[in-house]
Amino acid sequence: MKNPLDNVIGGAFELRSHIVDAGGDVNNPMANHTALVNGLKAYVGVGGNGFETKYADNVLTNEKVLKNGGKLNDNQ
Repeated sequence: MKNPLDNVIGGAFELRSHIVDAGGDVNNPMANHTALVNGLKAYVGVGGNGFETKYADNVLTNEKVLKNGGKLNDNQ
């Protein structure tokens, strides 16, 4: 997608679909932690190299930082 807004919306829709497919609530996909993690893993695909777990862990770590009022940097 050439339009950054469309790209973000499309990626968010795809991620939400993966979370719901993993057992998340369609009205509150973030409520089920296990479905969230499994949806994040499915979103990046499964290559067997552990990247999908690292990606999910990174997203969840960033979520905690932001929830606690922190700021993200390029290393997160």
